[in-house]
Amino acid sequence: MDKGYNFTKEFLLRRIVKPHIDIHTLELTETNFKSKLIEWCQRHGKDVMFELAENGEGESAKLFTISAIVEGEKYGTGRDYNKKNAEKLAAEKACEALSI
Repeated sequence: MDKGYNFTKEFLLRRIVKPHIDIHTLELTETNFKSKLIEWCQRHGKDVMFELAENGEGESAKLFTISAIVEGEKYGTGRDYNKKNAEKLAAEKACEALSI
């Protein structure tokens, strides 16, 4: 840091970021499967919905089971203690099933 901001920035980019992180791959990586599924359904004129399923016997009431349904057919199910995360997991499985 005693050589200044620009020197430190260039040093970090040259020695740490560039050798260990592929920025181009990160730019192409999409991790929001729920948005990806919804956008795909909109492009193809398909209905998509996320439905809360009932928990099985003996399962915690705090556990959410969400199904991703496209055109009335269940393509993925996600389970988590957070409703939003369960939806994301269901969307990820639906994307895999639909080869999106």
